[in-house]
Amino acid sequence: MKRHEWRERSNEGEVQIFRATKHGGKWTLQSKQKGADYWNRHDPLTRADILIIRTMLERKYQRNRVPFKDLDSINKWLEGDQLETQKAQDSAGVVNQSDDHDDDYHDQGNATNS
Repeated sequence: MKRHEWRERSNEGEVQIFRATKHGGKWTLQSKQKGADYWNRHDPLTRADILIIRTMLERKYQRNRVPFKDLDSINKWLEGDQLETQKAQDSAGVVNQSDDHDDDYHDQGNATNS
């Protein structure tokens, strides 16, 4: 089990304490305001929560405080999340803009037949 704890100051000047824990390959995130007695667990983790953990891991990795595999596991989770988001959009009928440009190119008679 690995635990990372850090502090961030909000725009209002309040100090918020974060705690990220990796246990069994799964990440959890907790936070609390300075002086509070109880931790708030972020469950389930949102994309914003994962980005918070990733930012912290990037800072620590630059100072050789965490192994690359921890940072890589977060990056892979984000890539997987993006793939799931894309699949959900595809099933909902949302068209990717890059696909539109390809169709326009083919519609103009510029496509080559092979």
